[in-house]
Amino acid sequence: MINTLNSQLLAKYPFIKHFFSTRIGGHSHSPFQWANMSIKSGDPYSLKNRQQLASELDVPLERFVFMDQIHSDNILIASEQDAGKGSTSADDAIKYYDALVTNKPNLMLIVTTADCVPVLIADTRKKVIAAVHAGWRGSAKLITFKAVQKMKDGYNSSPHDIVAVIGPSIGPCCYQVGQDVLEAFKYTFARKADDFFERRKNKLYLDLWKVNKYQLLQAGIPEQNIDHIALCTSCNNNKFYSARRGDKGRQIAGIMLKQNH
Repeated sequence: MINTLNSQLLAKYPFIKHFFSTRIGGHSHSPFQWANMSIKSGDPYSLKNRQQLASELDVPLERFVFMDQIHSDNILIASEQDAGKGSTSADDAIKYYDALVTNKPNLMLIVTTADCVPVLIADTRKKVIAAVHAGWRGSAKLITFKAVQKMKDGYNSSPHDIVAVIGPSIGPCCYQVGQDVLEAFKYTFARKADDFFERRKNKLYLDLWKVNKYQLLQAGIPEQNIDHIALCTSCNNNKFYSARRGDKGRQIAGIMLKQNH
């Protein structure tokens, strides 16, 4: 059994299936233990882990849609033709994108992470979903804000109908960054950027959770429509993969519209 987490907020909607995987369960051996989902990592058991997770979710792996993420603000409207991309081989994963949006049923939109923020978004009225990969570069480029904008522009979504979940990722407790990261945020956010950083003992720490919540609020989503699974992947390295901790394994997050609703 591969351990997954759910958002209580998203779980209220029966037409949405979603999950955040952990490293607990699965088949991988050291150094990938245990439920590594990265096919690019060189782990011979990663596909078996994906197959097991798909079986437990009761969603065929050929309905999963994986991206070859590049820390961009590029957002793709996923179509039926994208079903299965990247699911059994990294070669055909969707290139050059870091967020997916769709209103098509039975497409499990996937984000792969090991410290970056997975954000799952759903318009509960128009039935449109998005999966966002937001590391510091994507966050500085406003990818989460732009994903909501894509839903508004493409499907006439109202932010008051949208719910969003910020998933497990590296927390402000652990995410030490350099001055270059602060400069990138100042370029985008001007003086507001200072709100996302904290100096402790002459070291700079970034709060990716706060940045992405701010973008959701700026997109017009009411605060009560935003959930946050506030688990730091670095602090909880026994439960999650963390690139900062040197892990080569990856967890995934996914969201799907069910056919029959």
